[in-house]
Amino acid sequence: MSLDLQTKVVVEPSSNGAIQIKSEDLGVEAVFLSDGTLLRAFGNNAEAILRPVFEAASFTLRRLNRIGEGLRITVRSNFPVGMGLGSSAATAVGTVSATARIFGYHLSKQDVFEAAYSLERIVHGHPSGVDQAAVTYGGLICYRNETVEARIDPKKPPLLVIGNTGIRRSTGEFVGKVTMLREKDPQEYRRIASQAQIISEKAADALRYGHAEALGELMNENQHFLELIGVSSPYLEKLISAARSAGALGAKLTGGGGGGCMIALVDETASKNVARQIEEAGGQVLPGTFVPRGVVTFIEEE
Repeated sequence: MSLDLQTKVVVEPSSNGAIQIKSEDLGVEAVFLSDGTLLRAFGNNAEAILRPVFEAASFTLRRLNRIGEGLRITVRSNFPVGMGLGSSAATAVGTVSATARIFGYHLSKQDVFEAAYSLERIVHGHPSGVDQAAVTYGGLICYRNETVEARIDPKKPPLLVIGNTGIRRSTGEFVGKVTMLREKDPQEYRRIASQAQIISEKAADALRYGHAEALGELMNENQHFLELIGVSSPYLEKLISAARSAGALGAKLTGGGGGGCMIALVDETASKNVARQIEEAGGQVLPGTFVPRGVVTFIEEE
């Protein structure tokens, strides 16, 4: 599901042939030559943070036969990076779309998704692609095997409260834990995967028909299986427990696990109490407002 937590990527042409990238929120900046050589960097860990943005821009330039073009890229985001909310996917999708647009190309949503997904595989190894799909297409989607199977038009959009543990984690590391379980105990892996699939299908129906209580119960079931495969954490479970105790209909981790964020499904009467209890448990509360749109590009005239 896409949320109203925006990432804005501003791409401008430059005459010097280099790709200059700046993240205003993180206070980092780097300049890359077209072959990927780092020319200079400013700020803590700037190259590691900004190289994926360079790769997204460079990939797009190659696709458009624009290798050697110079760019100035500025990334602005109003939600935390590396917390399981799809920040890297949002940045990749925005960079691909904006880079194409300044050269007069209007990529299809499928083209944008495929480009961003291929880049995410470089960064994270074996991502599902669901973040890139949600950011690109927007709204509520059913996603399986690198394909958006369906779009859900919810009877009533779910109301979420997001709790951020503030602990960054590596998606690749926790995807690796799932892989280890599959190799070590394939029978248990198949059992859990089958249950997760059933939960997902039931959740899609609950969203379509506005059955919030049923959806909350399914979120709780899903969290149980995430704990079994080892991708949860005491920090996440503390916030999840606080949310449930405060009246949330359901709560679970989001993203790769280990740290990052959890989400709680609430009704309007419980939302403030749930948010307060998450904060008292040590979490940072973020809004979880549903938006139907995906990536949007436009030209800003000075």
